[in-house]
Amino acid sequence: MVDKTTLKINLDRLRETFPGKETITVAAAAAYFGCDEYTLREDPDFPLRYYGPGTRKRVARVPLASFARWLSV
Repeated sequence: MVDKTTLKINLDRLRETFPGKETITVAAAAAYFGCDEYTLREDPDFPLRYYGPGTRKRVARVPLASFARWLSV
């Protein structure tokens, strides 16, 4: 269960770090968290979303709200 206060603090920090963005790249999330991209991609609970048509042009992005929730757990 996620504490609402912790979630709000994490979301506010993410919004300060990435102003005007609702999604960020996996590389930006890895840099913020202080680990490698591959580590985040391999975590089954990490909130990675794929956007775009088909399978070749899909782009992996991380929604800020989901990332804040993941950081709060």
